[in-house]
Amino acid sequence: MILSMEDIKALCTKTSFERGVDYFQMGNVTDLEQFGNKITATVEGTRDYTVTIRTDKKTITATCTCPYNWGGYCKHIVATLIALSVNSPKDTLRLTGSYSFLLLISRWENHTIEILSAI
Repeated sequence: MILSMEDIKALCTKTSFERGVDYFQMGNVTDLEQFGNKITATVEGTRDYTVTIRTDKKTITATCTCPYNWGGYCKHIVATLIALSVNSPKDTLRLTGSYSFLLLISRWENHTIEILSAI
């Protein structure tokens, strides 16, 4: 289940979305892995936080090890969801190290306008 920027925006506060976009653009999403319907990533922030996302055909649930508790998903989950929407992973995905624009350049061009227009 890949979400559009509008879908992601609906799952969080405006501030979390904007900061999640920043985190994604800075390459803070690392160690992104997908096995079946479970996706994990490390997102660099004040410290490294672990994001876990589970999906099925109609729902998505996500958790993060950060202390955020102010409604909707945190910026770390948002950054991970954006990374997933740009990468469109297959059944098994493992990207380690910095999730930089060099890894995404071919897909990034297609999503730049969508991300910027969602802000």
